[in-house]
Amino acid sequence: MNKSKDKHHLPEEAKKTAKATDNPAPADVEAADKAPLAAGPTEAGSATRLGGASGEALVAEHGAGKLKKAEQEIAQLKDQLLRLRADFENYRKRALREKGEIYENANEALMLELLPVIDHFQLALKSAKEHLALSGPVVPALTCGERSRTSKVEGSTVEPVKGQADSAFQEGLQLIADQMMSALSKYGLNPFNSEKQPFDPNLHEAINCLPSETEPEGTIIAQSRQGYRFNNKMLRPAQVVVSSGKSASLQSEANSQQPVED
Repeated sequence: MNKSKDKHHLPEEAKKTAKATDNPAPADVEAADKAPLAAGPTEAGSATRLGGASGEALVAEHGAGKLKKAEQEIAQLKDQLLRLRADFENYRKRALREKGEIYENANEALMLELLPVIDHFQLALKSAKEHLALSGPVVPALTCGERSRTSKVEGSTVEPVKGQADSAFQEGLQLIADQMMSALSKYGLNPFNSEKQPFDPNLHEAINCLPSETEPEGTIIAQSRQGYRFNNKMLRPAQVVVSSGKSASLQSEANSQQPVED
């Protein structure tokens, strides 16, 4: 009977032993995991040293890449700054030039409006000079003593001599003209002389062409309207009369007077 019971118990113990072998305890698993680490300390140390060296290399490579990228960004920003500075300098110069052109064009329009007034003033001054020349010699002005003596003889009032009045009027016009041209010259208006000068289509406007005994062909013999420059730029050309040289009759007469060679 006991033998038969032992036969029945043996398979159950074998099953337990096999199950324990297939499913080890957690403590055994932890010990098995820790065993290789403890078994090879030399291999672990070498692996740690290799990992540290490769990490430093990676850090150095990453730092060099960042430095190169930063240098490229600095160079790009410097280039942008230089371009921006050049653009601003060009803008500043252009703004100053446009501002000066605005002032110059405004003054030029004003000068063009004033030129007819100046022409009429010059004609009045010329007429006053001609009238003074036709009125005869100018009588000297009387001194205060002479006026007082004259007033006692002829009366309380002394009328000015006509020549004296014309001379004073002409001198007053001349002073006003000089003062006006001096003020306008400060703003760039300047007349130029054309008489006895060679004809230049850039400066002169020919209104007539006449023969002349004294002036060669192409020379200006008279000016009918004054020409003006404004800031070294032509504002209005002068109207002139140009010499065509000696006339045909004068030329033939001059040729006939030349001695004939034998």
